[in-house]
Amino acid sequence: MARRVLCLVLLVAIGVCVDSSPAGRVECIYSSSNQKRPGTYSFQIEDIPIEYCTHIIYDHISYEHSTMTIMPSNPEYDFVQNGWDKFIDLKKANPKLKLLMYVERAAVFIETAEQRKEFIDAIVGFLTAYKFDGVSFKWFGYWNEEGEQRGILYKFFEELRRSFEAAGHSEWEANIMLLIGQNDIDHARLCR
Repeated sequence: MARRVLCLVLLVAIGVCVDSSPAGRVECIYSSSNQKRPGTYSFQIEDIPIEYCTHIIYDHISYEHSTMTIMPSNPEYDFVQNGWDKFIDLKKANPKLKLLMYVERAAVFIETAEQRKEFIDAIVGFLTAYKFDGVSFKWFGYWNEEGEQRGILYKFFEELRRSFEAAGHSEWEANIMLLIGQNDIDHARLCR
């Protein structure tokens, strides 16, 4: 069991929205590929130490722009073996737990208003269908010197929040993982 616990990445959330984050927030990340490891190195959803996590991020899904659909990273596990359902069932043991889905390569799909709308609609549909509590994105400085991409990031989060509210789920979360020292982000604007 000790080996399994070591496989889980625990992140103490320093987060973008430090002022609005609850004290003691601990984010854990689970990758569905961990269950493929042999023997004692295998790490199942049931092995996640939910008593130590306030939020668990499932790694990951992709967005297929050509079909405007959310794609699982591990269809055999996510669908056939009911990985997503098992993940959502963690709330039965800890109802306060927040379960988020990491969306891969989000920056690629938010450049235009039309792309953002399609992407956000797919996210809202996914969260509604699978009962996740929100989404998580990585943002590693995808902008030019004029800051155009930074403006797009702010628009995306504003539009995403409005879409969550319009869907009747203002409690849904959208978090962003940034590089440490990425000081050119206006955290207050992002966290409105």
